[in-house]
This record gives sequence, C-alpha cells and structure tokens, in this order.
Amino acid sequence: MTIHTILKMGDPRLLRVAQPVTQFDTDELHLLIGDMFEAMRSVNGAGLAEQLAGFPQATMNADRMSAYQQWDLPLHHALHQEWLRGKACIAEGLQGAGRFADGQGRHGSFGR
Repeated sequence: MTIHTILKMGDPRLLRVAQPVTQFDTDELHLLIGDMFEAMRSVNGAGLAEQLAGFPQATMNADRMSAYQQWDLPLHHALHQEWLRGKACIAEGLQGAGRFADGQGRHGSFGR
C-alpha cells in the first residue's frame, strides 16, 4: 500500500474534475480504496473527521440519515425522503449560504 498525502481544503487539486468511474470491481479501484484507508489510518482518521466537524451538524445529520434510509428506495421515494429530512434544515442552509456569499466557509474556513 502507498500512503498518499492528504489534501486539505483550499488545495487547488481538490477542484479538479475526476474521470468517471465506470467499472467498480477492478484491481485498480480496490488498490486506490486500500490506499485511502491506509492514509486515513496513518493520521488516525483526522483528515476527514476534522473537516466534516466544521460543517453545519443538523444538515450533515439529515443528509447522513437520508443516505442510510433511502439507498434502496425507488428514486421518487428517495427524493421525497430527502425533502422530508432536508426541509427542517432550510433555515440553517440559508444562513450558511449567506455566510458563504459574504466570503466565509471557503477553503475550509467555517467561521460563524
């Protein structure tokens, strides 16, 4: 396994558009996933958790719950579940959008 450098928000390489993945059970993809886990283990998972902790928690929790409960639903049911959970976070989302428009929240800065 190769331990890659974990990029932080603000690194311009994170803005690059990746090539679409069209085959999922390949040696190349399994190696990449193994490398990603090895890199996260090398920093005790801090690279991911540290950045996610800055996001609005109600929105993150609603999105996570939606992912858990709708992954096997037909699209129209999944979208309805997304709306039911997401509508409770609209005010928080609008506040966040206003902060972003004012320049906050860019490049990993989540000042409130």
